[in-house]
Amino acid sequence: MRVFKKTIIVLLVGAVLVSFLDSCKKGEDDPAISLKSRTARLKGEWELVSGVGSYVNPNYTYTVTYSGTTATTTQGSNSSTRPYSEKHEFGKNNVYKYTLSDDNSMKFTEGFWTFMGGYDDYSKKEMVLVRTKFESVASTYYNYSMSYTEDEMPSEVIRFKRLSSKECVIEYDGTTTYDSNIYRYNTEKTFKKK
Repeated sequence: MRVFKKTIIVLLVGAVLVSFLDSCKKGEDDPAISLKSRTARLKGEWELVSGVGSYVNPNYTYTVTYSGTTATTTQGSNSSTRPYSEKHEFGKNNVYKYTLSDDNSMKFTEGFWTFMGGYDDYSKKEMVLVRTKFESVASTYYNYSMSYTEDEMPSEVIRFKRLSSKECVIEYDGTTTYDSNIYRYNTEKTFKKK
């Protein structure tokens, strides 16, 4: 009888532990087991290391390959490479910072982040909602900076296909219809924690 009770206790503890560990997995490619919560894994500074994107519209199709320091755009048999880098920072107190350097253009965004609830095919905490309170762009052609408050703060959704302690994969996938024309994009970028 004593062995039976111990077996039941071990099975119950195992079931609770598996349930807890599985709750940390939200993205489709997340690690199967993680001792850190999804929030703990997300917090920190992330730098782009690689990626690929495809863009289709009625007039042309092109792809972009990211290496962490460059972006190569290919359209048909033509391709061009330019300097490119990207960085996301998910900080304490839900402070968010984003820096994008694309050839002769620099964009900086600061705001707040929070995990979103699940809907459709997406699970809870698979996506992060970012609200922008300040952004600035400096380029060869134009410069501007904008500050936002309260309900005026623009928002963006970031979907994590994978989120581990040292690596994350962010995926953007969607379709826009404008004047009966369909524009399709799919981008998958891999970031490493700094």
